[in-house]
Amino acid sequence: MKKYFINENKLKNKIETVKCVISSIEEFIYNKDFISLIKDFDNGFTEKEVFFEHLESIVSFTDVWDYRKKQSEKVSLKTGERARWLINEKFDKGLEEKIFFVAKELGLIGNIEPVYKNYDYILVLGGGRETNILRPRYAKMLIDKYKFSAKIIGLSCDRLFDITENTEKFRYRNDIKKEYEALEYGFELCFDEKNYKVLNAPSSDKRRRANSKDTYKYFFETEYDEGVGNKILLISSQIYAPYQSMGFMSFSIEKSVAFDIVGYPYYIYDETGNYKHAEAVKYLQEFRSTILEIKNFCEFYNYGRDLCY
Repeated sequence: MKKYFINENKLKNKIETVKCVISSIEEFIYNKDFISLIKDFDNGFTEKEVFFEHLESIVSFTDVWDYRKKQSEKVSLKTGERARWLINEKFDKGLEEKIFFVAKELGLIGNIEPVYKNYDYILVLGGGRETNILRPRYAKMLIDKYKFSAKIIGLSCDRLFDITENTEKFRYRNDIKKEYEALEYGFELCFDEKNYKVLNAPSSDKRRRANSKDTYKYFFETEYDEGVGNKILLISSQIYAPYQSMGFMSFSIEKSVAFDIVGYPYYIYDETGNYKHAEAVKYLQEFRSTILEIKNFCEFYNYGRDLCY
């Protein structure tokens, strides 16, 4: 398992960093097993030699993997959103095993260990269902294990919290109505002292609730202090690590900060070891999400062509 999209902030300037990221993107989108998986869904797909043409062809293809749109009738009962956890599509065993293999190669499975010995900030990302409990729990485990002395901040928003997000194993208080309240509850369960802060980020678009990038932006606007340091650890779920790190990348480049991302290990979900990973279809959906975020990044920097100093 390789961490494709982290920023070690070791290069001398922005243009060198962007080139390095684009090199990692190129390795990601030309991965032979990823291309083979695409061809399992579209026999007519062909690789393009020119990087941006190849990326555009993959972007167009990934509509096939937009299972959130295909299953739009399976919306959250309360919020009306197409929730990730409601996606459900089955494949034959051989194809499923191939999806899991590619997911591991591309960093959607197995990314659980941080790369640095210490961090200045640990950002715990809010989410759906049990993630608001498991992500703070893993943050606490890493802090205890490595003696991290970072500032601990939860990034969330006022997304309506749906009763369907309670599961048999993980239940929230009945008075919790918003995602940021669920994340705050997750922190309360595992942190003895309130040495953390949970942010309720506003949306940059009044037509929707705040997304991950809105929470990153709000953190840098309200909490980030260059005097504290410039090493950041994001804590999420393994499956979302490439997608969310690509979303964070431009912030890290513009602010000249180093960052890493990890997802909680499956054993903290189920101590019996029975739980392994998400269903295969959800990895296809997150391959798509990552590719779209890669496109956003490349367009933001015009593929590195226009940077000048």
